[in-house]
Amino acid sequence: MQTPPTQKSLQQSYIKTALRLPPALKEDLADAAARAGHSLNAEIIARCQALPLIEQIRLISAENAELRALLRELLATLSTK
Repeated sequence: MQTPPTQKSLQQSYIKTALRLPPALKEDLADAAARAGHSLNAEIIARCQALPLIEQIRLISAENAELRALLRELLATLSTK
């Protein structure tokens, strides 16, 4: 059975960096982190990791809008016949 990683080994798998944020953004992130019950760092990581998924959702939404417009055109054409 594997032993769980220690806090130190987990920290070594990350790169420590400084990040400058506008005060209002830091406050919003800290509030969101507190509501979710995790750290500011975890909130920032979660949001960064969610960005590719958010972009996919935007693309799907745009495609959906195009399909709806095509359907409206088709229905309008069919209703005039």
